[in-house]
Amino acid sequence: MSDNTAKYTGTLWFIPAVLAAGAVNGLLGAGGGVIMLYVVKAALGKSGDSEATGKDIFATVVAIMLPVSVVSAMTYAVKGNFDFEELKILILPALAGGVIGAYLTDKLPTDVIRMIFAFLVVISGIRMVW
Repeated sequence: MSDNTAKYTGTLWFIPAVLAAGAVNGLLGAGGGVIMLYVVKAALGKSGDSEATGKDIFATVVAIMLPVSVVSAMTYAVKGNFDFEELKILILPALAGGVIGAYLTDKLPTDVIRMIFAFLVVISGIRMVW
């Protein structure tokens, strides 16, 4: 058994949790990353990686959710549920925002990043209810 496999022995709960993250992301277009935050945090804790910081966890989740989001977007596009005109208008500012956010991750304290994330999750939840 490789070192990586040995780290995750007894963690089969990760499989349905990650499946749920992908399903929620595909269904709602958001939310999968929230589930992945808990999974990645638990995975890094199980692996004994005490060096992992909140920033490492956020970066890992983003790297995981990128291909998941691409697959979801491709599925929507194949079904005809995709507005390419909107994409043209929004893609460049969104990419620029991603670069800015990644840059700020190194500059802001982890607690501030967590508070921003929590605030956005709460606001999103409230807006979805109404």
